[in-house]
Amino acid sequence: MLDCLTLFADDICVHEAVESPEQLHRFMRYMGIVLDLLETLQMDVNIDKTSAILRLKGPMAANLQKQYIMRTKQGTFLKIPRANGQTTHVRLVPHFQYLGATISYRNFEKQTVMARIKASEKVGHQLHRWLHVQHSLSSTQKCKLWRQCVFACMRYGLLAVGITHDTAGSCTQHASNN
Repeated sequence: MLDCLTLFADDICVHEAVESPEQLHRFMRYMGIVLDLLETLQMDVNIDKTSAILRLKGPMAANLQKQYIMRTKQGTFLKIPRANGQTTHVRLVPHFQYLGATISYRNFEKQTVMARIKASEKVGHQLHRWLHVQHSLSSTQKCKLWRQCVFACMRYGLLAVGITHDTAGSCTQHASNN
């Protein structure tokens, strides 16, 4: 399980690539054990803020989906088996943000870059007064402020996910549109 956990403060990301139904069954059992352990340690697990992504392929995919996926009017959920015989339902999503990166099975590099651009634009708007209106800061100070806040926000997490040629082109087009 240690190879499958990323912990940062009160955020936990559990991840696994499985290649057989047996591995999926074992991983789902481990997920239940993680939830049981957190509750045993009297830690609150906010299921409303918890999400999962899942991509099943192969001849057993349909059977596994029937076993572990539940579709309702409220959305699609992963059914995690618990030690007490019940299941915990975690919302299935196409992607989510974790520590500045987008976790996804498709185009995560581009999704991360676009999320980082959006976050940096928000920081830029928050600092607009100091970067563009205030005359009490020198150009050098404004440049340092922009680099330490806006640029740092934009590049956060990009080295971890990498940038593809397609992503770089999309960023160039986004920049020319703004």
